[in-house]
Amino acid sequence: MDSALRLSRLTKSFGDKRAVDALDLVVPRGALYGVIGPNGAGKTTTIRMIMSILFPDSGELSVLGRRSALEAKDRIGYLPEERGVYRKMTVGAFLTFLFFSVLHLPQVPLAVAVLFGVLILLASRAVMLKEVYELIDWRLIVLIAGMISFGTAMEKSKADQYLADLIVNNFQSYGGLAVLAGFFALTVALTQPMSNQAAALVVLPIAVKTALALGMNPRAFAVAVTYAASCSFLTPLEPACVLIYTPGRYRFLDFVKVGSILTIAVFAVVMLLVPLVFPMTQTANLSVQQGASPDPLTVGQNVTYTITLANKGPDTAHNVKLSDELPAQLTFVSCEAPDGVTCAGEGNNRAVTFTSLPSGASAAVTVVATVKEDLAEGTVVNSTVKVESPSAPK
Repeated sequence: MDSALRLSRLTKSFGDKRAVDALDLVVPRGALYGVIGPNGAGKTTTIRMIMSILFPDSGELSVLGRRSALEAKDRIGYLPEERGVYRKMTVGAFLTFLFFSVLHLPQVPLAVAVLFGVLILLASRAVMLKEVYELIDWRLIVLIAGMISFGTAMEKSKADQYLADLIVNNFQSYGGLAVLAGFFALTVALTQPMSNQAAALVVLPIAVKTALALGMNPRAFAVAVTYAASCSFLTPLEPACVLIYTPGRYRFLDFVKVGSILTIAVFAVVMLLVPLVFPMTQTANLSVQQGASPDPLTVGQNVTYTITLANKGPDTAHNVKLSDELPAQLTFVSCEAPDGVTCAGEGNNRAVTFTSLPSGASAAVTVVATVKEDLAEGTVVNSTVKVESPSAPK
């Protein structure tokens, strides 16, 4: 006879206590069964194993011909008398995680705090190692790995930069808010077929790069892209939407209709509030000081120019280009810049680009040149220094 439920030698223990011991049970399709017994007989544990809330230590079960209730979840339901969490066993793990996450100890990152909580659950046998492996959705792991690879491929192929250039070229003339709206629309479009995390992973780096290049606040772009990545309302491809798509008997067009309204509403709120909380523009007050040694100059000797660039705030300056043009009476010898910064150029024209210069910070560049033999006495020698940055006022 075809069975709706079949249990074979099902066993479950909690520590030294065996709650279910080698249980065999067959429930035919169309039958109505009730489980009766005193407290501690293993009724709730058995039902939880049938529903894949708990997993047996040994034995086998099938639900509607499937290996577990998870594979037949669209055809079964479970209404417990009380929430099925073993509070005494999980409270220690939760308190451990809460302790480390609230204190923000530098020696214990959040991921390590979560690992400590998992180890406590395993040590107390609240969760069995077999259950942990069975609870992992390996398809999701593969999907996330594939999406991360997709984001890397877009970066390596310069597709991300191509998309950023399209947005900048078409929206920059309308102002920074239009560029922000363009990235919001791009993220919403990508998050429909992709996961929220993957869409944010692809768009966020190019949005931040574009903001820095235009002298805008990267935080505003990062927040807008994050919200846009969550606007996966237009299609039922989002995992949360997939769960209700079939049971609710929805149509694809239903998501388009309702999702469009939600997306427009979120777009309006983000475009209104994000620039208020995170101003679109950044302003940096850059100053340059230059000193020469020795002074006065001597024919045939080296002269060292020390150029100090300072940012007096209030914001971080990005993509700061410092140019030094030596006069014709000198011959360039060398240029020294801070670690991670390259001194580029040809002849007497040299330039140094700082990716960022925080408010209140300063950086020094040293340029060495030789005074030519034909320098006439009394000649004034000036080295021209220019500073360019999208963050600095014109």
